[in-house]
Amino acid sequence: MDPMQKVSIHYCNLTKKERATCDLIMENPEVVIHNPIAEAAEIYQVSPSSILRLSKKIGYKGYSEFRYALEGYYNHRSRNQKQTILSDEIIDIYQSSFNELRNSIDESKIIELVHILQTKNFKTVGIGNSSLAAKQLIYSLYVEDYWGECVNDSVKVSFLDKTLTPNDAIIVFSVSGNHDLYYKEMKKWKESGATIVLVTTNPESQLCKLCQLSITLPSLPLTLFQSPKQVHYLENRTIFYVFIDILLAYFVTTKTTNQTD
Repeated sequence: MDPMQKVSIHYCNLTKKERATCDLIMENPEVVIHNPIAEAAEIYQVSPSSILRLSKKIGYKGYSEFRYALEGYYNHRSRNQKQTILSDEIIDIYQSSFNELRNSIDESKIIELVHILQTKNFKTVGIGNSSLAAKQLIYSLYVEDYWGECVNDSVKVSFLDKTLTPNDAIIVFSVSGNHDLYYKEMKKWKESGATIVLVTTNPESQLCKLCQLSITLPSLPLTLFQSPKQVHYLENRTIFYVFIDILLAYFVTTKTTNQTD
């Protein structure tokens, strides 16, 4: 996974100060590429600890690993970059991500998730931007006369285990697969006997180990406007919406087949 994808996955979980530091680096990555951490911090006018903390927060062991990844990414980009208009650049990014989704999607996992939705009392869970995808699945299933509940509040998530039985399923949508947010809760859900499903764009999420089923979708990288030099983060929930449409197509097909039989 390249550094732009890592930033895109973890950006929503950064604090306001961490986002400000991240934006500085993404707008002027050559500072990190060509300087040790102390000099880079001085140029950005932030503390070295801020850069180190950010490096770890987006999934690197430290500054050196982040610096090396950033250098490799921009060396590759400079060799392959061609002039395009902005709208084409963004469409190309989406097209590339959709192609990646086509090549990586596991039909057996979709069928397994459809079976879970059809045989369990299900709840979807999503916090922040990910809650929109969690709601979308619930609304889409209403049309098919299937009723579920969306839990999109961290307080409600913390009490969710008290309502669960082995007949329940929890489908978590999380761009980052945030360990701190869900790890303790998932352990409690697992103890209740509920089925846990994770849909994420982070292939490195440790939460997958706690789930009966995990589905990893491609992450949309950030894009950089060259003039003026400004970072724009594309929304990963777009990939979630496409996945939900695919899931619903399988759901309807399976439902129709069962009714025919």
